[in-house]
Amino acid sequence: MIIDWEIEPVPSTPVIPRRPAPVVIRRYRRLRVSRRGLLVASAIVVARIVGVGSAVAFSSAEDTHHRAAAGSRFGQQDPFDIARPQNVVHVWSNDLSADPTELLVNGDDAFVVTPTRVTVFGTDEGRLRWKTDVKNAEPYIAANADTVLVAATDGFEALDRRTGASRWRVGIDDPADLGRTVGIVRAAGNEIAVTSTEHGGVVGMDATTGAIRWSVAVDGAPRGRMAVDEASGAVALLTTDGEQVALRVLDAATGAVRWSRTLPRDTGVPAFVGDLLLIGSGRGDSGTVQGVSAHDGVTRWSVPVDEGFEATKAPAIEGRHAIFVNSLGTVYSVDARSGRLAWTTHLPSPALADSPAIAGGLIVVHDTFAQVHTLDLRTGTLLASRASLGVPVGIGSAPNRIIYVQAQTQYGQVMAYAPAVLARPVGARPPRK
Repeated sequence: MIIDWEIEPVPSTPVIPRRPAPVVIRRYRRLRVSRRGLLVASAIVVARIVGVGSAVAFSSAEDTHHRAAAGSRFGQQDPFDIARPQNVVHVWSNDLSADPTELLVNGDDAFVVTPTRVTVFGTDEGRLRWKTDVKNAEPYIAANADTVLVAATDGFEALDRRTGASRWRVGIDDPADLGRTVGIVRAAGNEIAVTSTEHGGVVGMDATTGAIRWSVAVDGAPRGRMAVDEASGAVALLTTDGEQVALRVLDAATGAVRWSRTLPRDTGVPAFVGDLLLIGSGRGDSGTVQGVSAHDGVTRWSVPVDEGFEATKAPAIEGRHAIFVNSLGTVYSVDARSGRLAWTTHLPSPALADSPAIAGGLIVVHDTFAQVHTLDLRTGTLLASRASLGVPVGIGSAPNRIIYVQAQTQYGQVMAYAPAVLARPVGARPPRK
């Protein structure tokens, strides 16, 4: 099956025409090094300095190896220390021979993407649920109760969440285009898989069969992750073209744009909270976090901040707590309903990628220099900062677990911690039982 981006909404079993070759007007831009690229480069340097060369290789085949401890530098008296079992109580770790590119924690499953595979671990004990080969997988993944949706270089693939079996795979008509951010949402009584491409194609498909229900074209390239709202059947999509970022809220049943607005260049991933959409945005040394109406985009509240946000960052939500981390490494706790600022904490270093995780009354976030920081959710107090062995890829929360994924290391790519372990100061011994 090939996706055609110019068809109108059709019945559930459409005849899909191929579009004619488009006339492409190319825009040439100045070479620009992204801040995410600087993150990876700087973190790799740090990781190599602190001892990547001393890591132990387990297997050359891409597989997983369940272990009772997490990877870090030898000799540290710390929860990241695999040499001291007393420091890794309630911790599990799994190894992949290929570097992970993305993490999604959904319920009690941790989905890890590599360029050729999706692997799923149970978050509690780290047991392998399943692993499925996905050709040319890109670091964009979404999941609901039934389906896992993965972007690929040349299309998209849907997997059965329970077994990992491939349901369908669709290709992209234009060989120069690439699969990008994806989402799954229930709309008009159906599960809709919403996908996007680098050239601004957005398509809605039946999540079970892959039948195309609608397709539209938008200006700019999709960025970050999609935010979805089950209550209203809405999808929030960010696109960027040069210095502008557009936020569009689409109806997942039809592809119609409910509303849109233009935002500053440094805008993070939005999050639906009730009837609000929370967004962090800015440019240079100023920005805002704001709550806008999910219905029409009207701003309900706004709080000034000292820097903009990365394209990969969404706020973490726990009850009415909305936790934003901007590019400068400043953490803000805001009441999601009223916009009241509860506290502000400055991390020791910038934080240029990924969102924070919340579990057990704690916030865990990693920074540009592969440091993992733990803060108290209620007060914002910085409780501990510890070095990671590799380059952070993603961090997520599950019931009673913090899941952490890293690259540029030969073991311990996927790790889980009881939150209380990461709250202990570095070097502190675990409490006696």
